[in-house]
Amino acid sequence: ALRFPELDSGGIYWRQPDGRYHLVAHDGLSPAFVAAVREIEADSPQAGIVNQGIPQCSCTPSCEHCTDNELIDSPLIRNEGIHCLVILPIVLAGQAVASLNLAGHRTHQVTHATLQALETLTGNFSQTLLRLQAQEEARRQQENLGGLFDTLADFILILDRNGDILHYNQTVAEQLGYGPSDLIGQPLASLHPSGSRAMLGQLLREVATGQRSSCTLAIRHAAGHDISVEMCATQG
Repeated sequence: ALRFPELDSGGIYWRQPDGRYHLVAHDGLSPAFVAAVREIEADSPQAGIVNQGIPQCSCTPSCEHCTDNELIDSPLIRNEGIHCLVILPIVLAGQAVASLNLAGHRTHQVTHATLQALETLTGNFSQTLLRLQAQEEARRQQENLGGLFDTLADFILILDRNGDILHYNQTVAEQLGYGPSDLIGQPLASLHPSGSRAMLGQLLREVATGQRSSCTLAIRHAAGHDISVEMCATQG
């Protein structure tokens, strides 16, 4: 953002659980100014501006796209020598979660083209955060599912449509003598004696067509001996 010619300093604020905003990164600002603006309290006018979720721009003198000339009307900002200020809320699911604040010491105005480019940039930030949030939720659900599976005494294996193992629970590892990832990517048939693999293939075909859900098969321990199990399967 600081590559735009009007801007030479700024900071990123991240919303905290209590509604205040904390300065997590900054550049081009004096230590005294940073110390004074490190926290934006939840009930402050500055937090209210961010929470609106609308970009705000202040220039001197005021221009057509300048939304609030009073943004820089404070002794703290004047003493820092800031002549123009842009506040860009980063909005996620309708709520401001962060704010990119950019300032200029050398120039007094931000062009309309620069402001539009910055709004596009913060829109990209929001889209990226949405993707990261979705990835984090998927990871959390996977951990919860894995934790649930690990509490079960049954052998639980998740297969892809080719019959290769995507995941197995702790009981498989402990009771059959395999490591936590030894079987990942292996065909389910590798867990069965060669004499029962034809039956296993038939079972998987019947499960895929909804004709069968269980049968008795032998499953091979890592040490080489066989264990008889009742195998149930369902499509997920």
